Amino acid sequence: MSLDGQKNFQTPKWVIPFMVGSWFLGLLLLFWMYSYTKVTIWEVVKYFVFFAVIFTLIPYKWMVKIIPVDYYFMLFVNILGFGPLFTGLFFCANFIFTSHPHTHTKLITQVEFGEGFESRNTIITLEDQALKDFPKFRTFDPATRTEILNSHAFSYTLANGLFGYTVLKDYAFIRKEN
Repeated sequence: MSLDGQKNFQTPKWVIPFMVGSWFLGLLLLFWMYSYTKVTIWEVVKYFVFFAVIFTLIPYKWMVKIIPVDYYFMLFVNILGFGPLFTGLFFCANFIFTSHPHTHTKLITQVEFGEGFESRNTIITLEDQALKDFPKFRTFDPATRTEILNSHAFSYTLANGLFGYTVLKDYAFIRKEN
């Protein structure tokens, strides 16, 4: 005990590397899963806050027995460590465990190049307005621009994820016949 009545905690050396590692791993998973899942940024933030708060609601007395740290440092670990990691794992499980995959092949009717911040991206429009509600599934980086311009159709597989979010399982460009 210290003079102000607070316990002095000696933070274990593994806590900070764990927090930083889980933060980077969680953000990497989130970035990857976000691009293949029909989810908005607000839904991702909602789950991030949910997982961070869930671990904050676990009584501090129990957590101190596992990880002897100060209360405010534990809040920091929950927000930067557990939040991104468990949100990334949540969307990863949604992506891995899917049901009812459907493969579609649609003709590419238009190829556009992005504007402003998206100027490097290539956006395709498919026949029958396919994937109209999924704009990020029709947006590609500059590395695929030549492949898109040499293709006449787009084949993609959509599936329902474990938690109800639609995921893009696979896609391919079908090249033009010469």
